[in-house]
Amino acid sequence: MTTTVELPHPSGRLSTNDESLTLPGAPGHRIRGLWGALTAQERHALKPHLIGTTSAEWLADILTSQGHPIGATTIKVYRRSLRQNGTAQ
Repeated sequence: MTTTVELPHPSGRLSTNDESLTLPGAPGHRIRGLWGALTAQERHALKPHLIGTTSAEWLADILTSQGHPIGATTIKVYRRSLRQNGTAQ
């Protein structure tokens, strides 16, 4: 079943099968756990920051304050794996 949510998206709609709701590379268990705990809207908003250049420390603080405890080092390790595998943005 595909769920559609209204988000600011080029098509005006975003389904849970949308590519933006999946993470590139092979995220570790903590990143996968975080990702699985987020709503479609949260994933859509978070993905550019998680795989981009947003400060990992800031992102970890924000996520932890919102009830998704994760360390900056975990985010950095995931980003490093993306760069090493050529899947970084």
